[in-house]
Amino acid sequence: MKIVAKFGGSSVKGAEAIKRCCKIIKNNCDIDVVILSATYNSTNELEIIAGLAIKNIDGAHVALNNFFTKHEDIIRKLEISDQCYEFINNLREELKCTILQMNEAQSISAKLMDHMYSYGERLSTAIVYKYLCKSSEDRNPLLLDIRTFLITNDNYGLAEPIIEKIKSNLDSIKQFKSKDLIITQGFIGATEDGCTTTLGREGSDYSATLIAEAISADQVQIWTDVAGVATIDPKLVSDARFINKLSYEEATSLAENGAKILFPKTLAPAKRKNIPVFVKSSFLPNSEGTKICQIAKEELEPRVSGLALDNGLLTIVGIDLIHFEDKIKNFLTEFNAILIMKENNFIKYKFPNNSKLHLALYSLHGYLFSE
Repeated sequence: MKIVAKFGGSSVKGAEAIKRCCKIIKNNCDIDVVILSATYNSTNELEIIAGLAIKNIDGAHVALNNFFTKHEDIIRKLEISDQCYEFINNLREELKCTILQMNEAQSISAKLMDHMYSYGERLSTAIVYKYLCKSSEDRNPLLLDIRTFLITNDNYGLAEPIIEKIKSNLDSIKQFKSKDLIITQGFIGATEDGCTTTLGREGSDYSATLIAEAISADQVQIWTDVAGVATIDPKLVSDARFINKLSYEEATSLAENGAKILFPKTLAPAKRKNIPVFVKSSFLPNSEGTKICQIAKEELEPRVSGLALDNGLLTIVGIDLIHFEDKIKNFLTEFNAILIMKENNFIKYKFPNNSKLHLALYSLHGYLFSE
């Protein structure tokens, strides 16, 4: 069994969260590759630093110090300050140079911003790597810079991976064929000439499945702060339910239409190689989570699997939704919903009266998913 495990920002938010993640890693010897996001809110903080760099250089340096203080506090609580001292100082000096470049240019190019974004993931991976070196007795952790093998085009901010280059690179890295524990970054990559790129905001999930595809992994695990993919965002409807199993198509449709649990492009590499993807909670590691996979034809019974909301548009996702179309249409009539698109696996509505949208969302969820 070869598993690629990705841990999101909320799962590496602080020292205790990192300890939980490392416990998950140490308890599963089949996890061969670990992909990490930046610590919680770090990407937003880097955007603030960049914004200050072109109008208030002193303010940018204050924000930079706050950014590193946050990470130094995590390091101190993990008791790895000595191990991280040199790396932290080097990265701080590099980030100061990036701020100066932005200040001198009085603008923020997408290319320079992608380099700016990389500091978050580079910090989080170094911290987790150093903690695993200290606490892992049975594995040999290795920290690799993903920019040396995840090659993309130069569409900065939303780069496209070059699949054949990624596979060729990984085939040549012997550690990916051993039982060493690889720690690397999500979200970022590099052009063929070494310029840092990003796959798009929240793109670390995509990094994990791209690597899984290239090394023919048996499974991908996406560790987050919720126990799987829900029938609707639990922040919108408190009685949302977690879904045991979804097809690649259902999960992709939910992601593309506003469900925040996965980056929309995540599942394409997994689907190409038929690699199951599990969405699980790092806070409840023993919970079943959601399995996303190719569903056998005999299991493909008509169903409504979930609801997604994006920019005022409500999307109902499922399998063979023609069986539910009239039921949904009749229910939404009183909310003045207007059908704008329908396919076999999703139906999309807009609401002229936005005040009715959330009531419709809550009511429809209860109607479709009540026992």
